[in-house]
Order: sequence, then C-alpha cells, then structure tokens
Amino acid sequence: MGAMLAIGWMEGAREASTAWNCAPRPTSKLPKMNAKTPATATIASATRRRGLMRSGYHRLMIEAELLTLLDRGLRADGGELVAIFVRPEVDQREERSTARVTRADGVVGDRWSTDRPDTQITLINSQVLDLVADGDRERWQWCGDQLVVDMDLSEANAPVGQKLKLGEAVLEFTAVPHTGCSKFATRYGNEAKAFIGEPARRQLRLRGAYVKVVEEGLVSVGDVVTKLNATSAD
Repeated sequence: MGAMLAIGWMEGAREASTAWNCAPRPTSKLPKMNAKTPATATIASATRRRGLMRSGYHRLMIEAELLTLLDRGLRADGGELVAIFVRPEVDQREERSTARVTRADGVVGDRWSTDRPDTQITLINSQVLDLVADGDRERWQWCGDQLVVDMDLSEANAPVGQKLKLGEAVLEFTAVPHTGCSKFATRYGNEAKAFIGEPARRQLRLRGAYVKVVEEGLVSVGDVVTKLNATSAD
C-alpha cells in the first residue's frame, strides 16, 4: 500500500532534495530539559519557532519520509513505551519516566481528565512523531499525547477493542477517532497535519489513538507493549 502511494510523490521529493539540503534550517529551539531546569516546559517558545511552514519542498520531504516509513512497516507487537508526557497546566509539559494510569484520571498528574473513559489517554507512534518533529527530540512533548510507543497503531493492527498490556496496566483501543487540531499544525506544520489527516490514511492512525484503562497500574518508559489476544468491541 505504501509503495503505491509513494509513486506519485517520490519523483517530486527527489527533485526537491538538492534544494532542500541547501536550504537554511531554523535555529530556534525549545527549552532544554536538564538538571537545572525542571522537566516542565511552557509552550511559549514552541509557538515562536519559525520555519514550520517552510515551503513546498518541506511538504514533499515530510510526505516522502512518512511514506518510506510506512513502506518499511511499523512494529506490530512487542515494542516499548518510549516516552511519557503529562500536562500539569495549560500549555505546559512534563516528561516522566513512570506514571500511574487509572480509570478515573487517565494518566495521573495530567490535566486532561474527563468523564468519558474512552478519551482519557492517547498513544502516538514514536517514529511518526520523530519525523513530524524533524528529528528534534525536545519537540516531542508538544504533540499532546501522553504515551509515545513503538507500535503500529493502525486499525488493522489494533482494532477497536484490542487490549494492550503495558507495565502493570491493561489498556483498550476505543472507537473515538484521534484527529489533529490547529495546535498540532502550529507546532509541527500544516504539511504534517495534512498528510496524517488525509481521509485515505485515517485508518493508519498516524495522529495517534485513544485508549481507555481496563486495569489500573504503573507504566514506565521501557515497558514492553504487548497485544493481548482477546478483543471486545464494547
């Protein structure tokens, strides 16, 4: 499927590659998270970042890289939890090595708490996120998803009702679609949002997927993500 989709775009991407490699890169960066600064950062510097809407070349390169990634294939099972992010306040992010997930609160410490358990937690694929973030690990945190995993989140690989074992917890994919909003476009560019939001690709869940908590517990970076056999659509 990825190979067929790529045909229409790769020729333009090859033509753009020379000009793109010579183009100046944006120099502004998000705040570093180190021993002197807490893992909480504000989004102010992210919204000041320039170069997100760079050019048609950028769109071609984003699309070509994502299509190449899809051609290679994403990990179906047995990947790991790569990162955990919570939002303690509006437009703040905090990266954690471990977190507790509950039915009532989703990821404990994250301000996104709702009465709808099927929208408490979102997952996003780590390789897709790294591409839309231009390989800048510091920009991962602005995606708005709490759990970053190395796993194929497509409907074919993880249908509604599919359960995952992650650390002490069990999560289940829900029927609610996870779509990119205007904030996603501001932080990662209209090109990335347009590509992953294309109706023909929505079943791939490149923007991510909602899960609900079936069994509460601790999850930690490095935990193996394991699909459980039984699925239930309720």
